[in-house]
Amino acid sequence: MKALLVIDVQKAMIEGDSPVFQSDLVLRNIKHLIDQARKEHILIIYVQHNEDGSEFENGSRTWEIVDDIKPHKKDPIVQKRRPDSFKNTTLKSILDEHHVDELIIVGMQTEFCVNATSLKAVELGYQVSVVSDAHTTFNGKLSAEKIITQHHKKWSKVLKLVTSSEVSF
Repeated sequence: MKALLVIDVQKAMIEGDSPVFQSDLVLRNIKHLIDQARKEHILIIYVQHNEDGSEFENGSRTWEIVDDIKPHKKDPIVQKRRPDSFKNTTLKSILDEHHVDELIIVGMQTEFCVNATSLKAVELGYQVSVVSDAHTTFNGKLSAEKIITQHHKKWSKVLKLVTSSEVSF
């Protein structure tokens, strides 16, 4: 059974003077995948980062999931405090409950939460596909483009990379 895992697509990532790299394109691709998954009755799990005293503080406006991809009432939302979405969360139990063995992963930030969660999922024995045009990060010491390229190279050794047009539910 497949599931779509949407990691940290929160308002703090796309609002303000410096949104994540290619935010419009990435959001469009994520929305397309969510719409596809809904049509095929695929489980969609949202992950939401929490950090006290920051723009990710639980309940703040910027902590909220982006309006264009808001979860439906039946969609599980996993609250986390670490980059690894499995660490001290309900994610594994949700996946077990729904007999999920394959994860399609999208979201933010490439080098933190997407990376940690994807690698942990592989370690736990899930078949993992990261959607190469549906994850992103901020420019920092390295450009976001370079960070993404480096992670694609690293990930290609342990998981599957697909484009949003290649995903089939």
